[in-house]
Amino acid sequence: MEHSCKPVKRHPYAFELISCIAIIILGLSFLTSGLTSSVRAQTTRTYNIRSNPKSSVNFLKRGRDRFQQKDYKGAISDINQAIVLNPYNPNAYYSRGLVLHELGDFLNAVLDFDRALQLNPRYANAYFYREKCSLWYWRGNRNNSGLTASS
Repeated sequence: MEHSCKPVKRHPYAFELISCIAIIILGLSFLTSGLTSSVRAQTTRTYNIRSNPKSSVNFLKRGRDRFQQKDYKGAISDINQAIVLNPYNPNAYYSRGLVLHELGDFLNAVLDFDRALQLNPRYANAYFYREKCSLWYWRGNRNNSGLTASS
């Protein structure tokens, strides 16, 4: 019995099609792995907070996780608790400033960035966001405060 091996005919765009499918699969796996690790991290942080409720670091980390998930109310709550536990951590004020910036509360964001800079004058990102929030606050409130371009 003889077997004949016939060459397989390939579709002219087979390589491109397989490449596109591979890219889609990689993208989906990247997205789902990021979501999974974020949820897993928040679960771990909650466990750490329960086991050590006086650790400001755990509250700050969970607040940052919540900020990344756009849970701004939860982020503010956790970061506030981190500040209560350690009022000398510039990262806590900076993080809360970022959340307030995202919520459009530019005045309080500026105050938090100022406090972060008082605690760490070399905090370059705090300078950047303080100026950005100052500009947004000024733009949003200049018409309501009675100021004009000539005053």
